Amino acid sequence: MSFKNLIFKTFSTSTKTLAVFASVSIFASSALAAAGPGFTNLSQDDFDKVINELSANSTFHSVTGASSLGAVFGVEVALVGGLTNTPEINRLSKSVDASADVGRLPHASLLAAVSVPLGFTGELLMFPSVSVGDIKYQQFGGAIKWTATEALVLPFNIAARAFITKNEISFKQTLNNASTGNVPVEVTVAQENSQTGLQLLVSPNLPMIEPYAGIGMVSAKGKVNMTGATTGTIFGFTSAQSAESSPTSTQFLIGVNANLLLLNLGVEYSRAFGTDSYNAKLGFKF
Repeated sequence: MSFKNLIFKTFSTSTKTLAVFASVSIFASSALAAAGPGFTNLSQDDFDKVINELSANSTFHSVTGASSLGAVFGVEVALVGGLTNTPEINRLSKSVDASADVGRLPHASLLAAVSVPLGFTGELLMFPSVSVGDIKYQQFGGAIKWTATEALVLPFNIAARAFITKNEISFKQTLNNASTGNVPVEVTVAQENSQTGLQLLVSPNLPMIEPYAGIGMVSAKGKVNMTGATTGTIFGFTSAQSAESSPTSTQFLIGVNANLLLLNLGVEYSRAFGTDSYNAKLGFKF
């Protein structure tokens, strides 16, 4: 078998493997989400906290450090997934249903990244619209990273990354409050979140292991919309059926990648919007 055919076969096999992992991940995510998110009579402060936690969950998680994928050219395909602590969403959901258990929300995306000469790397995070039961989820993110080490002689890697993301998730719940005349009504709650951000990443220049750290700024715009009831609303501070919040946050990252021949493994801790996310990556690098 030629080297070209070997690479093609490996790439094809790795892509199928990632697709299987992605399917399992989204079903697990939906099962967890179906455990009981729900909102009623949200105050402005409660709503802002919800948007903060949803923003932390849907920010750009690629679990990649400061280095490029290759001095001339490199490609990576991977599955990235994780959990974000959501204590406020859990507290508010329990006020609707005492059995609710959403102390952590999951996220998952397929990562495709390409490095070209001069230290530039393009990264794409994507998960197409998928519906499982009453849960609908999709995510998209893109980033451009410039690794200055490819142009400057330094004993460590340093990079700047700019990114955008868009995340949508919707679920059904039963609404029963004064806005519905205290009559139970099934409604659909949809969340949209878009973000822009800039990060500075550093890592030591090591051959197989890359521990890294980063700091950045993220601006988010979150919107929650409710449908299914003529006059009902989940908000206590407005009679409207939708509301928006636009938080900004400093972001801190710390993680490590292990490059084992074609296999690339990574873990990362991220803190943004006042909450914590824990992420992992299983990928293949060429």
